[in-house]
Amino acid sequence: MLIVEITESVLLQDSEETISILQDIKDLPIKIALDDFGTGYSSLSYLAAFNADTIKIDRSFIMGCTLHNSNLVIIKAIIAMGKSLGMKVIAEGIETKQQFELLRKMEVQEGQGFYFKPPVSPEEFGALLKKGTL
Repeated sequence: MLIVEITESVLLQDSEETISILQDIKDLPIKIALDDFGTGYSSLSYLAAFNADTIKIDRSFIMGCTLHNSNLVIIKAIIAMGKSLGMKVIAEGIETKQQFELLRKMEVQEGQGFYFKPPVSPEEFGALLKKGTL
């Protein structure tokens, strides 16, 4: 299984060509994830047109989710949009148990961040992969 991650800024470069390329990728079949979602300037009307499989909520919203109500409003809106469009929703940058519990209650499907495991070297990654402990 292969997932190609693209940022919102890539979507804005040439939307017609980008839609065509993304469709070619999907035909392979490769999944597409919109990375750092919420930080770009793309129109929401493009969201469905790009036919992505996953939305990854940018860590800047996650970092302040326990402190700022406005971050929660944005996170809830992204989750609702993603689910309504049949997309998986992933939260990036989860660093604390409090963030994790809050996002789990909001029904985020997956999470990434230091709370689970800090970054590892390529050698350590290979060892974890061989042991089947990823």
